[in-house]
Amino acid sequence: MESGYTFEHFGFSPNQISLERRCFVEKCVDILLDNIIKRLVNSEERNNLLAKEKDCVIKSILKSMESHLSKINDFDSKLFSVPEYVLLPRDWDHMKENTERDEEKQEQKVEELKQKFLQNSFMLASLKLENAKYDALKDIYADEMGAQDELKQMLHKHDNEISCELIQTIKTMLRKNTMINMPEESN
Repeated sequence: MESGYTFEHFGFSPNQISLERRCFVEKCVDILLDNIIKRLVNSEERNNLLAKEKDCVIKSILKSMESHLSKINDFDSKLFSVPEYVLLPRDWDHMKENTERDEEKQEQKVEELKQKFLQNSFMLASLKLENAKYDALKDIYADEMGAQDELKQMLHKHDNEISCELIQTIKTMLRKNTMINMPEESN
């Protein structure tokens, strides 16, 4: 879709210049082939035969040039176009002129956005501080968990030692008790 600005600003459209270039290239190829035929052929009969085949040759040449021509056409579209956001001098009077009231509203909006930005900045700073506190607590928590695991291991080891001693004591007491209750052997 072409803007009316493009035609008004340049005096032509990108499609128009692309079509004119294509016609120019076709005309040049046509003239070139005519000159080649005239120089190579002396007889009228061969001249007519080659003239009939000339259209096929022109189409073949243009087909081989198509990719290059399309690239140039794309370049034309980029080069010879006025962007949608550009106003030409004839439309400058349609631009909205801001009144003092509009400017006050805009300034008020800017102030509101500044306040919101400051509030968000403070919130981010407080969240960063809180996060840093939690990070510090993470290390303390890890140390406490390590100490708790160590204490559990020590208590388990101590419990095992006491259990072993208790078992030994009971065994010893049982041996003594069985010795006391045993009747003496008669000789």
